[in-house]
Amino acid sequence: MAAKAWIPGGLSLVVAGLAAFAPAPPTFRDDIAPVVVEKCLPCHQKGGIGPFDFTTYRNFKRNLELIRIQVLSRNMPPTSAESDFAVLAENPQLTDREILAFQQFYDAGAPEGPTLELPLNRKPAEVGPGLTIASPEVAVAAEGVQYWRAQTIRLPDREMPIQAMWLVPEKPRVLRSAQFYLIPPGVEPPADGSPANVFAEGLTPVGNWSPGYPVWRLPDDTALNLPTGSRILVLAKYQPSGRPESGGFLLGLKVAESAPAKDLQVVSLEDKGFEIKPDTSPTISLTKKIGEDSEILGLIPQARFYCGTQSNSIQVPGRPAQNLLSVLKWDPFWLGSYVFPKPVAAPAGTNLQFRFTYFNDERCQMNEKRDPTTVRYGTGPYDEVCRMHILIARPRTVTSARPRT
Repeated sequence: MAAKAWIPGGLSLVVAGLAAFAPAPPTFRDDIAPVVVEKCLPCHQKGGIGPFDFTTYRNFKRNLELIRIQVLSRNMPPTSAESDFAVLAENPQLTDREILAFQQFYDAGAPEGPTLELPLNRKPAEVGPGLTIASPEVAVAAEGVQYWRAQTIRLPDREMPIQAMWLVPEKPRVLRSAQFYLIPPGVEPPADGSPANVFAEGLTPVGNWSPGYPVWRLPDDTALNLPTGSRILVLAKYQPSGRPESGGFLLGLKVAESAPAKDLQVVSLEDKGFEIKPDTSPTISLTKKIGEDSEILGLIPQARFYCGTQSNSIQVPGRPAQNLLSVLKWDPFWLGSYVFPKPVAAPAGTNLQFRFTYFNDERCQMNEKRDPTTVRYGTGPYDEVCRMHILIARPRTVTSARPRT
């Protein structure tokens, strides 16, 4: 005769009580959907850049295993930028608490909870009225790997103080990100449609666009002054979809109604003398001491495929250093608008340090199926660069001036 387990009456009441007060597992409606709206829908909705539509429970659960892998590996959202001064991405990285909630949701069988009456929705960021200019006709390759392509946008023949810049792709899943460069009067741009290597062109970068990041926007009292005859180079990153498609876009510009009190100036730093030996992961530092009271509006880092991470700090006199911008997973194809919603004060004597860590080992995709070799500064396919461009607001002194470097 099998023995029966005996539980004292008092203990059985305690066990029953604990079960009654055990937290219910997370549900899609109450726990997962708010995270999806905040951190997934900028890309994963109908017509978005992401390959899946997560606006309904049914669509989300259909891709549950793939989502679980991406969440636990922290590959998604891909906007891995952090700062002590702002949340830079509209879909920032998942927190540890959110990842734990998702794992509990998954382990419980992905319960829906109360039914959603309407699909999830996230309203796009408002950019306001502005000047929109259509790109030249762009045909994207049907097959192949992702690549850059240059397009020069001609502006109206007048001086223009610009306060915001954005891009609206015709095919969001084809045109995945873009970089904006200022072409001053008299400077020849690369040929339209070329897979331009702007690292060799000497053009001035002024901003980036990528889904999941806020629109590139300056404070109301500051503008990027474009002298008469200026042009904008849009370096767009395309991802072939398997069929011929248009890579066209609209470039949006908000023009200030009157000349603002401050100009945007671009201060550029660069290291041309480095080399990265095989199977090493060196860190290269760029430093800048601010000589006069300034406001830092944003940063534009430039590196290529050997760069793994970036850590950039600001140290105001008399204060401890703070994280100005950290990029945990560098990807030159995926660059957001690293412009702070509120300018960062940089009084005279402020020290800036920009640290680029490079991987010349198995962690770098450039070394896939090949032995690492020494990497040096240059613009060839296996070369590397190390540049930081600082967007600074300073009092307006002249009507038309080329940004200082």
